[in-house]
Amino acid sequence: MFTESNVLIYNDEDVKSKFLTQRMSIMQYENLQGIFTYQFDTDSTIAITGYEGNHRYVKIPDEIDQVPVTIVENKAFLSQKNIEKLILPSHTKRIGDWAFAHMTELTTLEIPASEILLGKQALMDCPKLEEIGLLNPAGDSYEDLFIPHYTASIMQVLKDPLLFTPQTVGTPE
Repeated sequence: MFTESNVLIYNDEDVKSKFLTQRMSIMQYENLQGIFTYQFDTDSTIAITGYEGNHRYVKIPDEIDQVPVTIVENKAFLSQKNIEKLILPSHTKRIGDWAFAHMTELTTLEIPASEILLGKQALMDCPKLEEIGLLNPAGDSYEDLFIPHYTASIMQVLKDPLLFTPQTVGTPE
């Protein structure tokens, strides 16, 4: 690794070495919203494995050390009772089982407008969830795509294991 005008540049060996040595390690990233625990995934991206903090508004970082965050692991935000609004990274590809279960104060969830593999009961027991917003590729909300009129029906399907089995969800082609 070397720097050029304050920009970090990694060669392939640096990235490969970092990935191989840190893949199984749980690491921490701290910002003003709290502490995110994470690990490298098998495809050289980052998986968020947990969160510690007491903020009501939380945005999961899009990248950590210039590596995209693509996964919210199983139970990563399980029983986080203080979060009211949660924004997922723009690169999100998978949300694990029970990732946001029992977030009883969650009212708004913003997700990227792309294909996402959704785990079992990811939103179980989120009784106050009223809005699901879609983020455009720049990470901004599509204001006209908030779907509060349909949220109750969607939440009923997503929370009921008899009505919903995990599958890939995304925007229509």
